[in-house]
Amino acid sequence: MAIVRAVVGLGFALLAACGSSDGSGGSSVAGTGAGGGAASPCPAKGSCASKDGKNCTDFGDPAVAMLPSSCNPSMETPSAGGCNRAGALGGCLAYQGNACTVRWYDKPSGLTVDQVKQICANDGSQFVGP
Repeated sequence: MAIVRAVVGLGFALLAACGSSDGSGGSSVAGTGAGGGAASPCPAKGSCASKDGKNCTDFGDPAVAMLPSSCNPSMETPSAGGCNRAGALGGCLAYQGNACTVRWYDKPSGLTVDQVKQICANDGSQFVGP
């Protein structure tokens, strides 16, 4: 349980470190599991999509046991499916024990692909394309 909380905490830290304040919203990263790219390296069993449309986090087993409690209800919407990666710039794949997460960043985040790669490098996670 502590491992899952640490992984979720990492996701919130990433959100705080790179969030844009432009309020643009309108993202395509809602937790539907559809859209864009190859299969995720962390098969999602659930997700938390930011309500502002800037990012979404896929949770793989056993992290999904925390959903929907792992989502911040004032900022995120939980889903039993994975993030919709259509329009995503890329994501940061992290493992802790046998739990994995991918924090996907969408165009409304105001970031570039290179900035997402740098965020991943800074927190020790691996950049993955959508």
